[in-house]
Amino acid sequence: MSPEDELIEQFRHELPLTIGDELKTLLSSFSGKDDT
Repeated sequence: MSPEDELIEQFRHELPLTIGDELKTLLSSFSGKDDT
């Protein structure tokens, strides 16, 4: 796991679940991968 991924995981755990999901979707689209 890269440092960026660890930061993303920290953000997602600190944010409310719905916002975390939104952020995950947004980041996934930027990364060019969609695992939904």
